[in-house]
Amino acid sequence: RQPTDEKIYIVSSKTIINQKVSTIKNNQYLIELELNPTLATLSYLNEISFQTGTNKNELKFESLKINFVLDNDFRLISQEAYEIYEMKYAGIKVTINALYNITFTY
Repeated sequence: RQPTDEKIYIVSSKTIINQKVSTIKNNQYLIELELNPTLATLSYLNEISFQTGTNKNELKFESLKINFVLDNDFRLISQEAYEIYEMKYAGIKVTINALYNITFTY
């Protein structure tokens, strides 16, 4: 499994902190979601822990935002995820700032 898999976050009414929908260029729609970094990453923490060999209790998400762009037929064009989390790796506390971008073509 890759960190860019689109199913790694839990997106629901219980995990969405803020949301915004707007129209952008070429009649496309932008959906911006800010997620609760603790609730939305419950399964993702297991994946990170497994991949890095880090105890999942030493992982803490600070921020998680996802943007979706849809065309005027509501097909997904792109997805961007912005993550900030802290972890201990080899005994050293590090902060990870990540941006994942997935583009869909039809």
